[in-house]
Parts: sequence; structure tokens; C-alpha cells
Amino acid sequence: MQGKIFRVSLMLLLGTIIYSCIGEFEKPLPESVRLRPTLAIPLINADLNIENSLVLLGYPQFDLDTIDLADFDTIYLIDTLSLALSDIQDTVEAITFLEFKIALWNDFPSYAELQVYFIDDNLHQVDSLFYPNMFQIVNGIANPDDGKVIKRGFSTTSIIYEPGRIEKIKPATRAVLRSRISNMGVAPEHFDYYKDYSLSVKIGARIGIDYIFDL
Repeated sequence: MQGKIFRVSLMLLLGTIIYSCIGEFEKPLPESVRLRPTLAIPLINADLNIENSLVLLGYPQFDLDTIDLADFDTIYLIDTLSLALSDIQDTVEAITFLEFKIALWNDFPSYAELQVYFIDDNLHQVDSLFYPNMFQIVNGIANPDDGKVIKRGFSTTSIIYEPGRIEKIKPATRAVLRSRISNMGVAPEHFDYYKDYSLSVKIGARIGIDYIFDL
């Protein structure tokens, strides 16, 4: 999908340039056209929640209806998503930079941390988005009367990949989202709402290109 977006965007831009040249007949058509556009595409849009993503260390299997999350100092939400970065790489010859823009929303009343691992078809990790530590996400604000979160925590950041690091993640076909949520200091009544909460992750890419079309 990302590859199609690139091809369509580049062809539209190239067509505009050629049309502008043809419109002025006194100017000869150039032998080549150099494009340096900046494109933005969505990569990840995911909600990590208790029902679908919960992992409890030391409990490979558990019954969500009977387990008490208040018994754990830390809980983990993990999910694996497809990531067609190779489509982006194969569409253009020279990507000058790749900037990931990350937006995170936290329903939980305590701080959370996130790491994104890029893995290849052999399940080998080729890179991690945040280095050297996980990225911390602001906690949600709870109603002091009943403990229910009434305002989501929000954190955002951006990470720029230089050409050497872009090449490193070229084999990546999947992204593993791994979040860690602290239960330390959380009042018992807050856990009544945990099954309704999620950690929302949106990651987009802004890509700079230096590309020459031969006409």
C-alpha cells in the first residue's frame, strides 16, 4: 500500500513538471527532472488493551475474569503488526531522511512506557525505535470520587533516521509494540475500569526524497 502511495505521488509531481515545460514551447524539454519532495504516510494505528494484548510475566496462561491485576506491580501490553517498510525502500532510489512521528494516548491512571521493535521475516530484531530506553507516556487523569479516568494522557515525539539507519531497517516486515504499565501507587478502585482502557499508538512517517527521472 505504501509503495502505491509513493508511485502515485511521484508520478503526479512529475506530470505537473512536464506539463509546465510543455506549456512554454519556447523552452526545450529537459533530459531529466530532479524531484526532492517530502511525503507523509501513515504506518501504525493500534489500540493496545487488556482484552487483546495483555501479557503477565510468569503467567503464560491465565483467566482474565478471575485474575486480579492489582496483584501485579507491572503489566505488559504487546502486539505485532505488519510493516511494509521494504515497499517504501524499493519505490525510490534515494531517501535522504526518514522521520517517524509518534503520538500516544494513555487511558491508564499511571505512567506507561513504549518500545517498538522492528523485526524481519525470520523474527530477528533489526532495530528498535526508541534508543536506549523506552519512551514514557503521560498517565491519564482519574476522577478522585470513583477512580475512573476522565482525561487521557498524551505524549508525542519524533525520531529522525539518517540514511545509514534507514538501510538497517530495510528488511523489517513487522513491528512489535511493547508497552509497560506501572501499577505502583494505583488505588484499588482504579482497577475496576482497566478492561475499558487502552494505550493508543499512531505512527506516521515523513520521508524526504532526492530522485532523478530520465525523460
